[in-house]
Amino acid sequence: CVVVLPLAWLFTKLENATFMIWWAFPIAELVALAVTAALMVQANNKMIKPMTDSLLKRYGFNRNDLKAAYDRAYSGGSGGSGEGGAGGYSESDYVNELAEVARIVNELAALPAAEYSARSADDRYYDSIYYDVYQQYLKAGIKQESLDANAEIKKVDMVRSKRLNEEFNSKH
Repeated sequence: CVVVLPLAWLFTKLENATFMIWWAFPIAELVALAVTAALMVQANNKMIKPMTDSLLKRYGFNRNDLKAAYDRAYSGGSGGSGEGGAGGYSESDYVNELAEVARIVNELAALPAAEYSARSADDRYYDSIYYDVYQQYLKAGIKQESLDANAEIKKVDMVRSKRLNEEFNSKH
């Protein structure tokens, strides 16, 4: 309406107005497309990219890490040894990933309360969700024997982990 009506009025001033007035509609649509594209580019550059970068930074990632993880998971290539499982990951890749989180959980379990609260929010978050993650791995088809064969995973106090997870889920 903002473009089509003034453009149509302008075209009525021309000699061949009956023919030209119909061009107001496609021209207005092209103007709307150009304005929309410009606004989307501006919004992406000023709001979405900075927000995405700050979220990635908060969780210790960068765009290259995220792209590499995405490519490894969805490119079909195996991300490690063994046959490619879901998204190219092998079972040992999942076990190794969980073992890294288990290492953090075991470190936190050994800390006194004051030192625990001084650890990063990310570490405490991992500690709170470890039980859910472990259960999700089992539901996804990762064998419990494979998980428990890893020394770090086997050391995790699952009773403590379940209690923390239940507290976390009740608050969130």
